[in-house]
Amino acid sequence: MKAVPILLTLVFACSISSAVASDVLGGPTPVPTPECSLKFEKIGSKEIKVGSFATYFVRLENTSACYFDDLKIVDQLPDRAKFDFAYPEAKVEEGAGPDFGGEVKWKHIDLEPYETLYFEIRVHVVGPPDRKLINKACLFKDGEKLECDSVRTKVVEGEAE
Repeated sequence: MKAVPILLTLVFACSISSAVASDVLGGPTPVPTPECSLKFEKIGSKEIKVGSFATYFVRLENTSACYFDDLKIVDQLPDRAKFDFAYPEAKVEEGAGPDFGGEVKWKHIDLEPYETLYFEIRVHVVGPPDRKLINKACLFKDGEKLECDSVRTKVVEGEAE
């Protein structure tokens, strides 16, 4: 019988100290959650010769301890450039007519904490010199555009390499 009063005393003491802590701290303390963040970058040459192949990269970095799943990248191919290659394999919708263009899409991308992924596209530059190619890529999650980045490449005369 002596154990019951002691047990009640301990429960009562814990309840009081919990109530005091809540009053002092202004309510229950929230559980901290890590901030989830990504870096998204488009990388490419600043200058290219007509007839050459231009290679562009998308760098996607998870800079947090969070997991990301089912991300999508849509890369808009520049006008006057014809699609040649994508890695990893992607869905390609080539533009029609003399301007070519089109889109390259990578879907269902998953990122582990602190993981970095690279995506590569190569295009054949078929247009005239003295202009700029604009290659833009955007990152999506659940249909919402999270971020975009682009590279401007000057097209110059010269012998293709």
